[in-house]
Amino acid sequence: MDFVTGIVFLPLILLCLAFVSGSVLAYRGEQSWKTRLMIIGSGCQSVGFVTYFAGGVLMYSMFRGGSMSNAYSIFSIVMMVAGLLILVGMVVFAIAFVAYCARAGAAGKRAGELEEMLGHMQQRLAEVDRIQ
Repeated sequence: MDFVTGIVFLPLILLCLAFVSGSVLAYRGEQSWKTRLMIIGSGCQSVGFVTYFAGGVLMYSMFRGGSMSNAYSIFSIVMMVAGLLILVGMVVFAIAFVAYCARAGAAGKRAGELEEMLGHMQQRLAEVDRIQ
């Protein structure tokens, strides 16, 4: 494949690396169904991307050599399945990511409420110490 065609895959490679690293870091912090789905989604996307890229390279090398046989239909089916695998992986990752972020947002809100309660308790303790 030439340089211009290869550079098109660069954003997809970066996105795939971001999904995989984010999934692994989230799983290390919390082992739940959400993080497992994130890993499954990023894994599907990675496998699909590698399959799509390999199919593209093989199809390009076969057609460049001049042999146009039934390989085109086989490679197009492989690349179509790989594209669907990428899409399914992205959707699964997105669903799990939204669920994970909703939980993290609720936890952050609760932490803020607890900090506010702690501030009120410290004020009351300071008032009690002043009175006594």
